[in-house]
Amino acid sequence: MDHPLVQVEAIIAAPLGAVWDTMVKKPSTLFMGAKVETDWKVGHPITMSGAFNGKPFKDGGEIRSFDPEHQLSFTNRSGTSKETNLVTFLLEPQGQGTRVRLSQTPLGGTKVDEDQKAKFEKTWSAMLDALKKEVVRQN
Repeated sequence: MDHPLVQVEAIIAAPLGAVWDTMVKKPSTLFMGAKVETDWKVGHPITMSGAFNGKPFKDGGEIRSFDPEHQLSFTNRSGTSKETNLVTFLLEPQGQGTRVRLSQTPLGGTKVDEDQKAKFEKTWSAMLDALKKEVVRQN
């Protein structure tokens, strides 16, 4: 069984619905303003394209779960990598706000060194911070 490599979370001072709507709108703040192409249906493709740190990228995958206001997961394969990861977002009420938990699980037993793991954690934390700022700005 594959285990999460990276787990990060954020508490956002907004209700579940507001956080969810911000996550799945296009362009999605969740993906640092990337162009997200999907219909959000389980089993259907998802692609994300744009620029990250000044470099263009195009990632692809498949929607694995879409449970509004609770869970979103998809596989993700970077255009520059042969590795596939399962990315899962879990949302739950936290007082007057929402806790967003994100995990990244390598599929296929890929080994990742501590430097790469730290980069993943930094990137996902930055994405959650961007999500938090956008949700607060909109509400």
